[in-house]
Amino acid sequence: MKTLIDQHLFNLVFEQVQSELVSTYLSLSFSWHQVTNDNEIRLLMQFMLGGITEIIQDWLSVPNPESPVGITEKFQKIIRDIQILPN
Repeated sequence: MKTLIDQHLFNLVFEQVQSELVSTYLSLSFSWHQVTNDNEIRLLMQFMLGGITEIIQDWLSVPNPESPVGITEKFQKIIRDIQILPN
């Protein structure tokens, strides 16, 4: 992923997997998972993927990024703090 980011290709690859992520979204069960309208799903996915891609690009843009476990733990804490994921 770092190479894709460095070559400015990361967003192109992410666009290719977006449809797969919609089907993954539909297969998951979360308490906030009440969006079922196609237009709302598309909007939600754009919002979520935009945030995730920015996090990944920012994380991997530094010379010595922290570990995947470290960045995942920080992200999970933020999501819990805003009550998107249950504790």
